[in-house]
Amino acid sequence: MFREPRLPQPPASTPAALAIPAAAAAIAILAEAGAAWAGACSPSYHVEATIDPGAGTVRGTETVDLACQGDPPKDVVVWLFPNRLGSPPPGLDAMNTWWIYPYSFEPGSMDLVSVSVHGTAVKPGDVAPVDLPGAHPLAGTPMDAVSIPLAPEAGRTSLEIAFEVKVPRRYGLFGRARGGIVLASGWHPVVAASGPGGWDLGAAPPAAPHEIEVTIPAGYDVLIGDEPHVGDAPGKARTVSIATVAGSVPVVAFPRLHESGVTCSGATVRWLGLDPRPDPGAAEWKPGDDGTLPVPEGLVLSLERMGAL
Repeated sequence: MFREPRLPQPPASTPAALAIPAAAAAIAILAEAGAAWAGACSPSYHVEATIDPGAGTVRGTETVDLACQGDPPKDVVVWLFPNRLGSPPPGLDAMNTWWIYPYSFEPGSMDLVSVSVHGTAVKPGDVAPVDLPGAHPLAGTPMDAVSIPLAPEAGRTSLEIAFEVKVPRRYGLFGRARGGIVLASGWHPVVAASGPGGWDLGAAPPAAPHEIEVTIPAGYDVLIGDEPHVGDAPGKARTVSIATVAGSVPVVAFPRLHESGVTCSGATVRWLGLDPRPDPGAAEWKPGDDGTLPVPEGLVLSLERMGAL
């Protein structure tokens, strides 16, 4: 392991929000590169992982092919999002804990088991933690990113990373509850965005080619990216995969996911839920005068609640 397991520590400084919005959290693990450089790098990912919703673990290997223009960087900044959840969010107390955690606070983490560049192992001491710059709105919060030294070959670099993730019992878009697991983003190491000025501290990870292969234990319905595998859970572990270009590829697994939807004015709306939904009447789904497709109030409320957690 590159790091020993860490006990939760209170953050050095605390923002006012109780819990970070899930979408922002998934993109906000930004870091300051160890050396300035002028160029831009485009990553592509191949990830093979085993996810155990019951144990709350993700174990996998990742190959990142990094194509760079301009001067090659001397290092690459990699975001380790689950470490953002390693300490209790500011303001958590006995009255509001159960809005975020089913029982009590439980930390999340990501550890790098091994790293190699072009097949050559990187020494653990050369993988350096990187702090957010002090001016960043999330500076001082319990986040984690690392800088990995590179040896570019003709503008291209290949990294191989083995990683382990502990997924906490937690509601929202990164956690496990009700017998399942939700990994909306950041569940594998992600390369920071870059541009003409080098590593871009304030940008979301760009859309990149992803080839994801995930093995899930028996008895789970799975959503990977935008592809559901519902109602056909076999009696043994199965592997699902997807090849897509996206900023991230979510994975959701529950013992049972109910699929429903409706077609209106040529558009098909589909959603998955833990509980079956009645078939909506045609009148409920008539388009508005401006041609937009209305969404039932119950669905809107559930989305707002999910986003808040």
